[in-house]
Amino acid sequence: MKTKLLKHSILTLSMSLGFLLTNSQGANSQPRQPINYSCGSYQQGYATLGIGSLGVSPIIFWNNRQPVCNTVSARFQTARDNGNLRFVMRENNLVCGTNRHGGECLNLLFATDTVGNAQVLWERLRNNNAIEGRFITESSGRDYFNLELYLETVPPSEQIPLLIEETTVSSN
Repeated sequence: MKTKLLKHSILTLSMSLGFLLTNSQGANSQPRQPINYSCGSYQQGYATLGIGSLGVSPIIFWNNRQPVCNTVSARFQTARDNGNLRFVMRENNLVCGTNRHGGECLNLLFATDTVGNAQVLWERLRNNNAIEGRFITESSGRDYFNLELYLETVPPSEQIPLLIEETTVSSN
């Protein structure tokens, strides 16, 4: 009798645990909040900010160049709205948004003054402790940064924005 009761209790507990695990997984698989981009005040200057489920993330610090911050942040948002900002890529001196690793420059975000400055920018990105190389890859001579994954997995308190001083914002 005790064995039968014990087996019944274990079976009931197992079924209840399975039900709870199934339902808790369903609750956690809600659609992700899209990341929105804007220019905002940051450390006595302006930054392109990513606003997502983890909070507000400073992506690029522009010092006191609010017009550049506004223009580039609007380009980030437009690229995201068009589905072209999963990755940020570098090709020569152009920094663009694209929807996939290996993708083409679909949305120009900004341009550095020279290719050398773009390489310096990418080295700063690689040396950022919050990134640790996990989010940067290379394909066909182009560098790709998985911005979407970075903003969805690294808490804003651990993120360090890029300081960009040598940029031009083209009219394209």
